Amino acid sequence: MSDIEFKNKFQDKYSEHFSWEQHTGKNPMNITVATENLLMLKQAFDKYGLRFWIVFGTALGAYRDGGFIPYDLDTDVAVFHTDIGKLFDITDFLIKKELMPIRMFAMSDIGFKDSKDIISGISYGRGGEYVDVYFFKKVNDKYRCLLYWAELHQFDSLNTINFLDKDFYIPSDTENYFVDRYGKDWKLPIEGLSAAN
Repeated sequence: MSDIEFKNKFQDKYSEHFSWEQHTGKNPMNITVATENLLMLKQAFDKYGLRFWIVFGTALGAYRDGGFIPYDLDTDVAVFHTDIGKLFDITDFLIKKELMPIRMFAMSDIGFKDSKDIISGISYGRGGEYVDVYFFKKVNDKYRCLLYWAELHQFDSLNTINFLDKDFYIPSDTENYFVDRYGKDWKLPIEGLSAAN
């Protein structure tokens, strides 16, 4: 499914639920609600056979701290761009659980005006907290999502980590993934540091 087909179909079907302004990332996030949301998302993805993994601050907290980073703003997971067509059944399932699709985001949202039809992810929200589902697209010898580039081997084979008493996938070559995202001091908790810095 192309980005334009996905965008049009997803907007047509779910835009009535879009409510980004109610889920702008509170600091600190409500860990209880964030946990419930991630576990609901995992249940849906597992039910419909969509392989996903935790990324960015969620992966860092799980690996380094054994839980969410208390000052993180949201929950981050990723899927392969080639699997985005599965998100319709998953979204229908999540709406029944009141975990709503609250926005789609694209390259144009971060300044790439010529890229308005390149969809980079969806956010699902409930209880004032949200989960960003990033779409990683293979581009030559790397994966790309928004401004983030990653080595193929970090996602082509994923490791597992026990997080929230469940097994989650996490990028392989995990520590080098964190160096790429957060620098060589990734083991030191630094409030305000994000994957975009």
